[in-house]
Amino acid sequence: MAEEQRRNWIGIDVSIQAINVIKQRLQDHYPTIQVIIDGIPRDYESARALAAENKFKFQDRAISLIDANPPAGEPKKGADRGIDGLILFYEPGSFHNPNAKLRKIVVQVKGGATGRGDVAKLKGDMEREDAPMSVLLTLHNPTPEMKREAALAGENQYSNTKSFPRVQILSIKDWFHGTRIALPSNTVNPFKKAETKADQETFL
Repeated sequence: MAEEQRRNWIGIDVSIQAINVIKQRLQDHYPTIQVIIDGIPRDYESARALAAENKFKFQDRAISLIDANPPAGEPKKGADRGIDGLILFYEPGSFHNPNAKLRKIVVQVKGGATGRGDVAKLKGDMEREDAPMSVLLTLHNPTPEMKREAALAGENQYSNTKSFPRVQILSIKDWFHGTRIALPSNTVNPFKKAETKADQETFL
C-alpha cells in the first residue's frame, strides 16, 4: 500500500494547487459536500518517499496541506526557490476597507535534514519580505534548537486580544497526526470563490 501511495504522489500530473482550487470552489458552492480526492497520499511514509524522489513535488504538496499557494501562482523549479509558499491575510478589522493592507505569511519547506540555521534563514526572509509571520514545514520533527530559535522570534500581535507566533514549525509527521498551525481568520484565497448554494446539500 505504501508503494502504491508513493506512486500516486509522484504520478499526478495535474497541479495539486489546481486540484485544491477546484475542491475549494465545490465546497464554497455546496457547503455540505464531502470531497474525496483519489491519489492524494494519506500517510507519512509515502510523503517521505516523495521527498526522497522528487523534492519539488514534495514542496508543492506540502504547502497545499496548509492552504498556501506558490508565490508566482504556479510551481517553479530552481536551485533554491527560497520562499515556497504564501498565505495572504488582511490586517484585522480592515477586510471591508478598500485601503486595507494585505499582509503575507511566508512558507518554506524542508524535505531533508534541518537545523537551527534553517529557522534563522527563514527569519531573515521574513524581514526581507516584510512578512509578520512565517511557517516552516519539515519532513522530520524539529530539533530543540530549532524550536528555541523559533520562540526567539516572539509573537505577532494580530489584534488587541489575539497574537500568533511569528515563526511556526510544523512537521509532516505531526500534520498526519492531526497537528495544525494557527492562522488568522481572515486569510484570503487569491482565486475567486464560487457562489454559495445553500440549498444544495449533495453533489454527484
